[in-house]
Amino acid sequence: MPILRAAYVKTLEALEIYWVLLRVMVPITLITELLSRMGVIEAIAPAFAPVMSLVGLPPELGLAWLSG
Repeated sequence: MPILRAAYVKTLEALEIYWVLLRVMVPITLITELLSRMGVIEAIAPAFAPVMSLVGLPPELGLAWLSG
């Protein structure tokens, strides 16, 4: 039975991590989508263009890079 107990404990730990990630990622995703629909991301993308071009990425990914 120690194997079942260990599996139970690891499952609880994984669920705790999942819950933390969920609480962080859902608001960030919603805010990013809202900014995208409002055109804010396209408006600030040129500011990130020089840095993003150094790594070969489109300027629109600057917000993801900044928030990541």
